[in-house]
Amino acid sequence: MASSEALKRAKKKYAQTEKGKEVLRKGVEKYQSTEKGQQKVKEAQERFEQTEARKAYKREWKKKYYQKKKAEKQS
Repeated sequence: MASSEALKRAKKKYAQTEKGKEVLRKGVEKYQSTEKGQQKVKEAQERFEQTEARKAYKREWKKKYYQKKKAEKQS
């Protein structure tokens, strides 16, 4: 158990080095060039867009809600 924790820490430290970042970037590029990787990228993009749409809807809803509340308060 302790060795697995040490291994995780070592991997994390390596990932922060310049060489580690380069290796990670190349690995990501290679994965994303595969069909499975492209599908995952597409799914992630769709999730991001859905999240942004929900956030925009919530912002608009809050804006209208507080404007309505303010108008009621003034009348």
